Amino acid sequence: MNRILDSLSAAEAASVLPQLELVPLNLNAVLSEADVAISHVYFSVTGLISLVTTVDGIGVESAAIGSEGMRVSPPSCSPQNRVATASSR
Repeated sequence: MNRILDSLSAAEAASVLPQLELVPLNLNAVLSEADVAISHVYFSVTGLISLVTTVDGIGVESAAIGSEGMRVSPPSCSPQNRVATASSR
């Protein structure tokens, strides 16, 4: 399970977990693109979510998120400010 989800109180879990869906991802599946509004939140259970930032046309892994985290951008970030593409690993 994901550590964030595991840390929820019983009441929080009862409220949140029924709204979640387990989604199997293929290797290198693109979860979100830079400069595109995010439509889903991903809580990694197994594997990694890799954030790749493009610098001078070259993709550079800027972060890796495992079962300790989730992938989402704050609502206050406009799509123009999102600079990383997220994919499954």
